[in-house]
Amino acid sequence: MAIEVVWSSGTGNSRRAALWFAEAARVRGRAAMVRGLQDPPPSLVDGDLLVLAYPTHGFTAPWSMLRYVLRLPSGRGISVALLATRGGGWYLVAPLPGFAGSAAWAVAFLLWMKGYGIVGLTGLDLPANWTAIHPSMNSRHAHFFSRRARVKVRRFTARILGGRRWILTPCNLVELVLGLALLPISLGYLFIGRLFLSQLFFADSRCDGCNLCVQTCPEGAIRPGGRHPRWTLRCESCHRCMAVCPKQAVQAHHGLLVLGLVATSLGLAPLALRLPWLLHQTLEWASMVGFLLLLQHVVSRLRGLPLGILSFSTLTHWYRRYREADTRIRDLKAQDK
Repeated sequence: MAIEVVWSSGTGNSRRAALWFAEAARVRGRAAMVRGLQDPPPSLVDGDLLVLAYPTHGFTAPWSMLRYVLRLPSGRGISVALLATRGGGWYLVAPLPGFAGSAAWAVAFLLWMKGYGIVGLTGLDLPANWTAIHPSMNSRHAHFFSRRARVKVRRFTARILGGRRWILTPCNLVELVLGLALLPISLGYLFIGRLFLSQLFFADSRCDGCNLCVQTCPEGAIRPGGRHPRWTLRCESCHRCMAVCPKQAVQAHHGLLVLGLVATSLGLAPLALRLPWLLHQTLEWASMVGFLLLLQHVVSRLRGLPLGILSFSTLTHWYRRYREADTRIRDLKAQDK
């Protein structure tokens, strides 16, 4: 039986989970091939095992993984195990687990529809890396989550390779129920989040035009432009650009985010009292999309100009950045070349 482990990762968390699975398989005398999502897809036959490790975006699987799964050939006779990494957080004096929602279940359902046999799925807590919104945790707390996640991957691997399943666990069932309840939010994130979040990234005046963010972006969503790169609508907000920038010049524009939300709310306030709820929500989303497209146009025209004034409205200038401790920049570039 061949074992193929495919990972998709922005800051290295899911890549590390894939390597842990391969390491645990080798301990049990089983060779595992590890490859990135952008590498050529594996050639699998009846009896093989496919392992997918990927992050959670908006309580579900990211677009990149959903596209990958939909493009896979039918897999009758091929087993699948899923590792959905989720952001664990350290709040005050205690750690709290992340929440994967439908991230594992949605991919499992698509693969099951294509004939694959689901043998295991689980959410895996690793350090939260959404540094456009909050600073990353310190190295001691990050190590705490990584240590626990590695132990869980070892147990998961041993169970799967031992011929047993890891599906209907209490945690998986809770995430299934809550993931279904949050499905509207997840769908909104997939369709609106890309427009919403991708337009918040910019490079401030510290950018020296090295284009490392352009070279490492897994979606090819960053374009060089004059002195400063620009982010297109292909951005999935994986935060790799923030993780690899040697100057910490990549920022998220909190000021324009707040301005957009306020402008949209004020513009729709007179209508809110008269329109049915569904129509009001539709207009609100349409207005937000329109604003963000306009924002993209304006920001794209600013590339090559000093962005020092814009930098004052972001908090990410002071945020601690995150990249998985044992992941090097060249590790993240390798999957795209």
